Amino acid sequence: MPCTSYRKSPSHKASMPARARRHTRLVRRRFPIRCAVARVVIARGDIATARTLVEECLATSRAIGYKRGVAQAHSQSGLYALHLGDAVLARSLLEESLATFREVGDRRNEAKSLFHLAKVMAFQGDGMAARAFYKESLTIARELNYKDLVASCLEGVAEVVIAQGQPARATSILGAAEGLREAIGAHMLPIFRATYDRTIATARNQLGEKAFTAAWEQGRKMAVEQTAGMLEEAQEAEVATAEARQTQAVKFPSPPRYPDNLTAREVEVLR
Repeated sequence: MPCTSYRKSPSHKASMPARARRHTRLVRRRFPIRCAVARVVIARGDIATARTLVEECLATSRAIGYKRGVAQAHSQSGLYALHLGDAVLARSLLEESLATFREVGDRRNEAKSLFHLAKVMAFQGDGMAARAFYKESLTIARELNYKDLVASCLEGVAEVVIAQGQPARATSILGAAEGLREAIGAHMLPIFRATYDRTIATARNQLGEKAFTAAWEQGRKMAVEQTAGMLEEAQEAEVATAEARQTQAVKFPSPPRYPDNLTAREVEVLR
């Protein structure tokens, strides 16, 4: 009996990559749904479940080489890390996601990663870096008419401005953000609520109820485009304050400090 070898048909060979491509397309179509579910879960305050969903998305995206999916998972994970107080990990993940979004030309998610990085900088006390990230994110969000993110950026800028001693301006910016949220029916994520409430409480305490209400209402009446001028004014005021402090430090330098609270005369005698 002649020996015949089994050979796979050309059509079988060709079908393998085709099936892989169909699987990849299916995963990519489902990925936004998984991300949306994670956002809904985090909106309910369930960070643990949201992290699990995002980790699953990350593993799947890596398996099929889906760069945008990996970047989206890193962006979400960076936000969760910040919420848990790990600013170093948050910054690393967000910078990686930002680089990928720029590489693939995803402007919407680029703006979101910039916003999240601004949150990290603010958390670390670097107001100038936070403002720069907010400004870049806000510029892209306006270009894309991404109004929800515009409102979030305004709220973030207000947090920076209040920390720099400009409560009236911060309150007007918050009023503008609230007006925009009401107009589009967008809600704030719960993980940002605590910082937002602290900013409002600080502004109200510093201004007093009457001045706070006036500044808030002034902001609510502003068109979103008008807030750009207010942000520029806030930055100019910040620069002027920093320059004044630097000048003051040069004119009146702090006296040297010696160990054990010794005076300059006592140190001189010991020498």
